[in-house]
Amino acid sequence: DRPRRLDPVRGSLTFREVTFTYPDRQAPALVAVDLQIQAGERVGVVGPTGSGKSTLVTLLHRVFDPESGQVLLDGVDLRELDLEQVRAVVAVVDQRPVLIDGTVRENLLLAAPDAAPDELDEACRLASFAPDPALPEGLDTRVGERGARLSGGQRQRLSLARALLRRSPVLVLDEATSQQDPLTQHAIGVALAARPATTVLVVAHRRSALAGVDRVLEVEAGRVREMSAASAGERRAP
Repeated sequence: DRPRRLDPVRGSLTFREVTFTYPDRQAPALVAVDLQIQAGERVGVVGPTGSGKSTLVTLLHRVFDPESGQVLLDGVDLRELDLEQVRAVVAVVDQRPVLIDGTVRENLLLAAPDAAPDELDEACRLASFAPDPALPEGLDTRVGERGARLSGGQRQRLSLARALLRRSPVLVLDEATSQQDPLTQHAIGVALAARPATTVLVVAHRRSALAGVDRVLEVEAGRVREMSAASAGERRAP
């Protein structure tokens, strides 16, 4: 059978009794995970290194499939959907951005070649990337090979701005602001909360990266539980 394509895509995500073990390991990374994220919801995911939180992202992007259970997009198992569409619909930004040796503008246009100048400016604003006095030529500043002329924080913010240009229904930030200071993390979170058409999953170690989320999930030893509002600390601004 030919893979299905969703049209339109709303962006709801479901993990249904998902268990997954990496091929080179014996202990499962995720155990019987049940999770529902509504379209347009902002959800934070916290947990120590190795807890399984990034494995949620791996399965969402279909790098691997669960050994049991289902991962669904808008109620449809990802395995039934066109893989190219899944990876276009779910935009993942991680802590190690991949940049080309060109200008800031050229890196942004990789995501949206026809983007207008005001769209580039808006994406940079949402990502707290511009205006930046450290970019003497603005969007025409050359970033160097693999972004070597930028700081780690600048590379992350540029990668986020590029992902925002794609306007994907689902945006996943996997430690994508780990090199930002708390004020910048907060500003990015508040800006993303103003995009109601986007489902946002924020994976982080620090609670300061979770500004603007509706709720917080904690992952420990492959199991997911929802934290209380008091424990979550950061709530979405009304």
